[in-house]
Amino acid sequence: MAVGKRRLVAIFLVAAALLVGGSSSAHGSYKVEGGHLTLVLSGQPSEHRHVKFHLVREGTTNEHIYFSLSDVKDNQGNQFPRDLIRLSTDYDSEELSWDNEYSKHCLLQGGDSDVELELGVYYAKAIPAGTYTGYLYSGVGDDIPLEIVVKAFTDIVVNPEWVAIEALSGPGSYKAKEPVEVIVTANHTNWVVTISSQGLIFQDSQKEDWQSSEQQIIPVPIFFVDPHEENIRRESLQFMGGDYGGDGVIQFEIEAQIGWEHPAGTYVGVVSVDVNTSE
Repeated sequence: MAVGKRRLVAIFLVAAALLVGGSSSAHGSYKVEGGHLTLVLSGQPSEHRHVKFHLVREGTTNEHIYFSLSDVKDNQGNQFPRDLIRLSTDYDSEELSWDNEYSKHCLLQGGDSDVELELGVYYAKAIPAGTYTGYLYSGVGDDIPLEIVVKAFTDIVVNPEWVAIEALSGPGSYKAKEPVEVIVTANHTNWVVTISSQGLIFQDSQKEDWQSSEQQIIPVPIFFVDPHEENIRRESLQFMGGDYGGDGVIQFEIEAQIGWEHPAGTYVGVVSVDVNTSE
């Protein structure tokens, strides 16, 4: 008798499982043409990026299907800002966003067999470079994978662009009137900035084309003085993004040694900034 009861309970549990599984399958399943959503953000933050996708109903019910957005993170645990992710549908006149993981929006209304949607990102601020993954989920069908790839960028601004030294008091050491400032804007810490120069060129005010004069004047080599090492002069400087945590403002002074072979006057040149990425 006890064996019969156990069999009856087992049959009841199997039947319940089949009912639950059948209900889930019929309750508004769907597919996305393409299978997943991918957005690639490159360069400095500048504009809206979007991807269109086609959501197709599969199943027999015609109920509304609501979707939430999971957290979207990279493998370092950095979270992509939810407020930058927007959704456009034919059902709403304004773009939609998910304030939190439990916010829901109808992506497929009852009676519709399919719908065209647009998921976008307002790339309005720098996001740490990396690949961010998450998904849209409804609870009545498969999750829709979402991938946002943020490519690394490094932009450099040098101020002033030209360096000038007035050498009017004979041979000796001269400094530029103002320090040089290099502004690094980046969304990663792997940048390596190397600063150097080919030297300063004498500006002959008596000749329109001083470079074509018969007697060329040797460029004056310059030295860089790191404000943190005032007594040390270097022919080049190197700075690492890891020391700045991403963005950085680098300042240094320019100094030149004028010899007897250099006539009195103005010497002008540029600072070369090479940017590389560390491994």
